Formats: sequence, C-alpha cells, structure tokens
Amino acid sequence: FKKLESAGILRQYIRLSSSSASFNQIPGVLKFYDELILCPSFVKRNFVRGQSCGDITFEILSNPSIRHRAVVQKLQTIMAFTNLIQQQKEVPPSVKEGFRMCRYCDEQSIEFQKSLRKCARCKSAFYCSRECQRADWKSHKPNCQLKSSSDAKANIFTETTVLNFCKANYCAIMKEIVKVSDETGNSKSDLLLELDFATPASGLAPPSLKSPPEFKIADSKGYFEGSRPNEPDWFYKNEDRSCYEANISNLMSSLKDTYERLADYHLLGFIRSPSGDMGCYRLTLELADKNQMFSEEAVSASRRAIQDGDFEPLSRIFGEDTVQMTALRRGFVGLPSESEMDRVRIALNSGGLPSESEMD
Repeated sequence: FKKLESAGILRQYIRLSSSSASFNQIPGVLKFYDELILCPSFVKRNFVRGQSCGDITFEILSNPSIRHRAVVQKLQTIMAFTNLIQQQKEVPPSVKEGFRMCRYCDEQSIEFQKSLRKCARCKSAFYCSRECQRADWKSHKPNCQLKSSSDAKANIFTETTVLNFCKANYCAIMKEIVKVSDETGNSKSDLLLELDFATPASGLAPPSLKSPPEFKIADSKGYFEGSRPNEPDWFYKNEDRSCYEANISNLMSSLKDTYERLADYHLLGFIRSPSGDMGCYRLTLELADKNQMFSEEAVSASRRAIQDGDFEPLSRIFGEDTVQMTALRRGFVGLPSESEMDRVRIALNSGGLPSESEMD
C-alpha cells in the first residue's frame, strides 16, 4: 500500500473503484479494501485531510448519491476508524486507559494508575496491592477467565471506544437516563447502557460503532434476574441451545458482579464487541476538577435542565465554561447552533428589525 500511495496509484484506484457500481461485482475489489483496513498505521497516516488518499475519500463521501455502493461503505468504515483514532488523542490519559481502579477498594489515585497490579489470568482486573487482590479472590474467581495479551488489548480498545462514545453523546445518554428513570422509578445506579458494535460480514474491519451509533438504557436487573426480560436479541440467539446456556451463565454472573460493585459515579455498560464477545464495564467520565459526569447529582442536574430549563445545577458541576455550557444547552433543550444563529444575525442586519405594524 505504501508503494501504491507514493506512486499516486492508490488515489486513482479509490476514485475509479467508487465511480461505478459495476466495480462492486469485480472479484478482489472489496477484498482490496478489507486488506487495507487491516493496516491501521497506514490508514491513520494517509486517510486524513491534507493527504491525497484522505482528500479523495472525503470528496467521495460528500456525494450522497453514491453512498449505497459497497466500495463507498468500505471507505466509510476506514474513515470511521480514522475519526476514532483522532478522538482518542483528545481523551485524557486516565480515560484513555479506561480510568482503571482497584477492584477491591476502588482506589483510583494517580499513584495507583502509575503502578497497576493486573490479574495475570484474566488481565482485566486491577488492584492497588497484593493484599487487595488476595482479599478479592473469592469474589473474582468465578468470573476470572483466562485471556491472552491480545484479547486484553482488544478489551481496553473496546472500553476506550465506549468512553469516547459516551463523551461525544453525553447529552443524548443523559436525556435517555432521565426518561427511563422517570418511567420506571429506578435510579441511575439501577440502569444500564447497552451498546452494540458493528460487525462487518467479512470480520476484517477494525472495532467501530454502528453508524449512526445505537444505544439503549434499560433496567439492569432485567438482564440477570428472573426470566431476563431485557436480554438483548443479539445475545447468542443465532447459536444452538447448548452454546446459549454455556454463555448465559458466565456472562450474567459477571454482569451481576459488576452491578454489585458500582459506585455513585459509575454507569454500568453492557457491550457487544466486533468479535461477538460481550463485556461488562463500570464506565466513568471525570471532569478536570474531579466532578463526575455520571453521578446521581449529574443526573438530577440534567433532569432540572431538561424539564425546567434550569441550568444552574449543571453549571455547578461543569463550571462556568461558556463553550461547555452552550453545548449542554444545545444538547438538552435544542439551543440553535452557532451557524443557525449567524444566519439569523445576517438576516436581521440586512433587513433590519421588523416594525411594530409588521410584528402585529
């Protein structure tokens, strides 16, 4: 790919293969893009604005009349991956690493982040000391599954992607939490964020959320108690009964264990990864001043903003940052965007204010 790009051939290939739907029928064309997706370092360097491949891809994706073509959909997957990498650069290191905390005592200090003790078997539980790990073993043992280092890295990538999603869709998530909480009478601690990754038929694409991203807020206990009414449709429903029974026991036990260890500032996440594996996460978003974006206080403040238009409680959590508060006002009550406001200002400046008779 590097040689094709340096010779200008890759750019021409992208342009030609997307120019006609007939190219989708040629053997090897879609396979070419599947192989390209498997080169993330090359993709993140060359599929950005200012690079020939990135510029031509943006040009193609801006044409709505060809978005249904299979080649164009492959290009959308590539650009989604590039955007994800760019988002990760903006996330604080503590969030980028999943904001890890001690599974036993919930220690999450900077010192702890620098000296993590990882469970050698599952590589997904962390402790601030050997004493905490020993004390937690009885609880952790039933859910401790042997994982390879590559599986552990994929899990961290998935959690980072989910946190990026929560950050980018914070207002939509909080609006849904408030809505479901009011409908069910449950507090935020009893609710769960269900998120599903897109899994391409080829199985070759890198981790990416569905576009547009889809999520669900539901009663947590409905996933692991009784007849499990909130069990997702995609939960091993296409497998045979023995596969379903084998997995439901392990995963629901892990989900219940994660639920029982939630703190006020956590949001429980139940995620299906691109490989088809399921994961349970205690999701945390923290502001620079240590205020928590998923706390019960934040939910109450969001409810006041949504239902009463009172943003004072939110400003006490998020501070007086004008940009951030404006984004919250837009997300919660539909404040016009800056571009829309600019159009109104231009119209008023060019036509003048209406007279009293016109207003009547």
